[in-house]
Amino acid sequence: MKKYHSHLFLLFSVLVLTASSCHKEEPEPDLVPITTTGANTMGFYVDGVPVNIKGKHGGLSSVGVKGGIINGEIIYLLGSAENSNPINSISIYLPIDQSNVLKEYKLNNDIWHYDEVSVIDHSDLGGNIYKTDSIYYGFLKLLKLDSKIISGTFYFDAIDSETGKVIHITDGRFDISN
Repeated sequence: MKKYHSHLFLLFSVLVLTASSCHKEEPEPDLVPITTTGANTMGFYVDGVPVNIKGKHGGLSSVGVKGGIINGEIIYLLGSAENSNPINSISIYLPIDQSNVLKEYKLNNDIWHYDEVSVIDHSDLGGNIYKTDSIYYGFLKLLKLDSKIISGTFYFDAIDSETGKVIHITDGRFDISN
């Protein structure tokens, strides 16, 4: 009888361990995933608050993402979200390094304005415009760039030159089809 109880105890222990290690439902991520498929998404945190942008910008839509290459020299990325408060829009322009396209680019608004990064928060009374400069800057890493898809990651700090307020854009990602 004692042997029977020890087997029963062992079986019960195995069942408890198995049940406790079952797959638990994971919470939905705050940001759209990092992809390279042309999903037409952009996501980032503004001072820790998530902003997700989905869909193609253009036509009758003033929200969504858009990106590409201008004259074979300048990469542009645009995103405008209606689901954030305040509404955020972001624009990034930077020159392509033809010798190493898939690299990390510094975002710091050089004196020639070939690279420009701005975030507009569209808050009450017209909103605030934040830009990178030589002190407040960041980086963008291209993961894919071809004739159909541009994708990558980014982060930067930007300042409103009128108020002196600095914002921190972190964990940025974009995946845009042309």
